[in-house]
Amino acid sequence: MQITGKRILLVDDFEAIRKTIRKELILMGAALVGEANNGEEALKLLRESQFDAVLSDLNMPKMNGLELLQTIRADKQLHNTPVMLVTAETSRSMVEEAVKHKVNDFLVKPFTLQLIMERIQKLLSGQFVSEQEILAILDSPISPEVLGLAEEQIQIEKATVLVVDDNADNLDVIVGSLKDVCQVKPANNTQVARKLLEKFPPSLILLDIMMPDEDGYEFCQWLKEHSDYQSIPILFLTAKDRPDDVAKGLILGAVDYVTKPVHPVVLKARVNIHIGLKQREDKLRNQNRMLRRTVQQKEDSERIMQHDLRSPLQAIMLATERMPESGGELDETISLVRESAQQALDQVDQTLTLARLERGKQALNRKDISIMNFLSGLRPAMNLLADDAGVDLHWDLDHVARENINVDITLARNLFSNLIRNAIEASTKGQTVLVSFNQDEELWSVSNPTPIPVEIRKHFFDKYISHGKSKGNGLGTYMAKLVAHAHNGRILLKSDGSGTHIHVKIGMN
Repeated sequence: MQITGKRILLVDDFEAIRKTIRKELILMGAALVGEANNGEEALKLLRESQFDAVLSDLNMPKMNGLELLQTIRADKQLHNTPVMLVTAETSRSMVEEAVKHKVNDFLVKPFTLQLIMERIQKLLSGQFVSEQEILAILDSPISPEVLGLAEEQIQIEKATVLVVDDNADNLDVIVGSLKDVCQVKPANNTQVARKLLEKFPPSLILLDIMMPDEDGYEFCQWLKEHSDYQSIPILFLTAKDRPDDVAKGLILGAVDYVTKPVHPVVLKARVNIHIGLKQREDKLRNQNRMLRRTVQQKEDSERIMQHDLRSPLQAIMLATERMPESGGELDETISLVRESAQQALDQVDQTLTLARLERGKQALNRKDISIMNFLSGLRPAMNLLADDAGVDLHWDLDHVARENINVDITLARNLFSNLIRNAIEASTKGQTVLVSFNQDEELWSVSNPTPIPVEIRKHFFDKYISHGKSKGNGLGTYMAKLVAHAHNGRILLKSDGSGTHIHVKIGMN
């Protein structure tokens, strides 16, 4: 593998991308993965240490990727360093400028980890992308491989099959049968096989049972105990076809059994099937690894939102609070800045909460609270919203005001504020929105007289589903569902000629 033992420099002002790619490179055996936030930092590292390749984002502060490439090519000591540029933009002038300064590869976002690892391996091995291929990016759509939509193809001709048999005639027959469909590596004993395993990792092993010194059973057991080889499928190849021998081979980990004398047509079919299965298994394993990396990248992004966005927004709010009142237009501007910062901060918090709820990782701070006190943090804002819309908001909850519920108060208030806000926005002036509680069924209800369109009802609680609201993002009811489920509660919709009724069971012991 070309990455093993190599030194690679990652240059990107987005830390989450750097760390995600760095983790993958380390897992693949890189000796050193340096990180730089911009071109200036990258040049400093390049002049202090030796790197085998540079992977750089294009758009960065201080010195961008194109300027870094130009500086590298103009430097006598660095000018031969392989450079790959990565960007979400593909303007003709930018791509042509990169080609002019001899960029070795050019990758357009979005990309998968698997794709970028393959391109880095080619970069390290000297398989540079041609100028024509880079310029072709200007006219090319996003590849189906990036989107995970590429049609599955079994490429048996690129697969390597290791054949282990002490009989030279048998080896000749098998090699002759398979040489046109795959790469065949013959070994007349297990010692030779071990050497070939290191040089040519196979997709499949054909293994004879009866051999001197070490038989096929013993070699099979060694393979299955070795982490580098235990996933390679093994087909036993032998004249022995007794049930006990077949069972022993399968118990040791073989996937199939071929008897001698070998029939070329049957052998080709078996090899084709098992190489195809192996390739599908490898593909699934890579996809699972990519999914795990994607989850990690999402968590890294959440941490960035938590710290890098919330902190400056909070600073803006604190700074505006300390500004003296002037009684003029400046006060209105300061108020607008403060409100905008608060909205942005609320949006960051909602996005983080939503992500944690989706993954089932939102910790609930459940407390007992009376319904009266719970509503005290909800009623004023909702009543004001209803008054502004000319809607009558009626709270039929006096009979249970002193009943206790056990909820995460912040999340539960978010749930009901979303449902009540949606009901108010769906109503017209003079109509009534009713918030009630059925003590017998332990169900909260939020009702309004406007029915939900039939085509929306089935997907009402799905993500991004919205109807009739110019500012709606379709997250309110989706988040309400997640909050209810996080409390081990339930939420359901009933919509007919009488209107729309959302029933919620949450917080009851």
